[in-house]
Amino acid sequence: MNKKSTIRELAAAAGVSVGTASRVINNHSNVGEAVRQKVLDAIDRLEFMPDSAAQSMRGGATRSVGIIIRDITVPALASFTRAAQDT
Repeated sequence: MNKKSTIRELAAAAGVSVGTASRVINNHSNVGEAVRQKVLDAIDRLEFMPDSAAQSMRGGATRSVGIIIRDITVPALASFTRAAQDT
């Protein structure tokens, strides 16, 4: 799909409510296996990716870390930065 799908479009494609789609995305246990599979199939069809900006606005956390390094050519600092990216 060319444009980014919304959770509303995902829910409609799966034939479930937005709340149910959200519970599947967030891996809550109170969703039946058949319904969970319908949502997961729709995620694959639509190539759905949750909007991290929307999630951070709603939850107040970005899961991002800023690193300010004076000279990235220093091997120890470059290694530290790479390790932080991989985490």
